Amino acid sequence: ASYWGKFKTVFQMAMIIVLIADLGGVFDLIGEILIWAAVALTIISLIDYVWKNKQVLTQGGM
Repeated sequence: ASYWGKFKTVFQMAMIIVLIADLGGVFDLIGEILIWAAVALTIISLIDYVWKNKQVLTQGGM
C-alpha cells in the first residue's frame, strides 16, 4: 500500500475511535472533520492506485 492508503487508514481508525467514544462537544466537530478527511484520503488513494496500476487496467493482465 502507498502512503496515501496508510494515511487513510490512520484517519479512519482515529475517526472510529472518536465516533464510538461519543464524547460530544468539540469531539463532534473533530469526528466530522475526520470523516471528511477520510473521504478525501480515500479518493486520493484511489486515484494514486489507479494511476500506478493503469497498465494492468488497460492491458487486462500483468
